[in-house]
Amino acid sequence: MFLNWKLIAPTLRILTEKHNSATLSSFFEAHFKDTSGLLRIVSALFCLLFFTFYIAANFVALGHLFEAIFGIGYTTGILIGSLVIFYILLGGYLSIAWVDFFQGSFLLFMIILVPLIGFLHIGGSQSIVSAAQTSNISLDFIPHSMSHLFNIVLLAFGWGLGYFGQPHILTKFMVIQEVDDMAKAQRGGLVWQTITLSAAICVGLVGIAFFAKGGLANNELIFIIMTKTLFAPFWAGIILCAVLASAINVIGAQVLVSASILAEDFYKRFIKEKNSAIRRYRVQWASHVSVLAICLFALVFAYYQRTESIYQLVFYAWAGLGCSFGPLIILALHTKLKSRAAALAGIIAGGATAGLWPYFNASIPSM
Repeated sequence: MFLNWKLIAPTLRILTEKHNSATLSSFFEAHFKDTSGLLRIVSALFCLLFFTFYIAANFVALGHLFEAIFGIGYTTGILIGSLVIFYILLGGYLSIAWVDFFQGSFLLFMIILVPLIGFLHIGGSQSIVSAAQTSNISLDFIPHSMSHLFNIVLLAFGWGLGYFGQPHILTKFMVIQEVDDMAKAQRGGLVWQTITLSAAICVGLVGIAFFAKGGLANNELIFIIMTKTLFAPFWAGIILCAVLASAINVIGAQVLVSASILAEDFYKRFIKEKNSAIRRYRVQWASHVSVLAICLFALVFAYYQRTESIYQLVFYAWAGLGCSFGPLIILALHTKLKSRAAALAGIIAGGATAGLWPYFNASIPSM
């Protein structure tokens, strides 16, 4: 993420303003001087494909959240989660930006609080060490086995390299008001990310001792079950809003990017209207209809994916977007590559590889 801020954010911000690009697809089209529209369509299609998995994964998370907290049905849970579309329709990008800020601050506080209280509850680090030994879990920071270390490094690259190609992250760089604000935004972003990811690791470590006796049927519910056990129902409900905030945060950003793709890269690109006021009005309505359509499609997908691991769904989408756009973004910003055919081949090769990779049961991540 640090390299993303340093290598991608400033240059992408400057070039997208120069090309007047609102989406990655329109940026590729302008940067590689593609007059056929093919590069824009192909990149938009891959974007929508993998975003569907990503949005659906967050609806699955919401379904499990409501199921675990209130005992209501999974289907009802994902339908309640779909209410997020209303503030996207009402507020657009500005609402997403402010909601990001408040939800991010709330999530930061809660993800520190829960493992801290859990740590005190289990009686300290010795309980974690004892439980890990009993369960044969290694607590070594660097594994002794070279093959294990190699697998961890591959997995780290599988996630890390994906940052360069995530449209919902890259669009945040594109809309920063001034390029001079990059350093300030970078410091805030990296500090937030370092603290939250470190706290998430602590949730897992505390969980080793916390669930040593009873075990846990679904490891992805560790934060939820721990919170329900440690806190009175009222406070647990407030804390678990952090999980709700996290899922809604991502859904909002990704639905908005997907709707922009449909409105800007399909409707606006191919539906011609000379009157600028009417054109702007129609594009806005196309964006609203796109939000509803994307959410509906993701809801149907989430309904049939309830047994799937949230982690695997997110990883599949993350790898797909990273492989499709990451290499091309780096080359577009930092080399003299201007070939439309090469750009098109890169997106297709990366996206197809990531899309088909799970069917080969390979231990190496597609990235």
